[in-house]
Amino acid sequence: MSFTQAGQWPIYLVTDEELCAQAGRSVARTVQLAISGSINAVQVRHKGSAAQFLDQVEQVCAILPAGIPCIINDRVGVSCG
Repeated sequence: MSFTQAGQWPIYLVTDEELCAQAGRSVARTVQLAISGSINAVQVRHKGSAAQFLDQVEQVCAILPAGIPCIINDRVGVSCG
């Protein structure tokens, strides 16, 4: 199923590093599990430094298959960098 396929409800994951840690998983591992559950997109959220956020975005984007977008908001420097 495509993210933009007409008539389909997109399902996307909004990451939360703290909740992932409480579950005993990294954000990247949580994203992998969500991919196997047929998500359509990932929104990466991170409350730490820009450098930590960029690292997390790179980890997530490295495991995303083609067709699953990574949504980055609130951090223009990361999304453009």
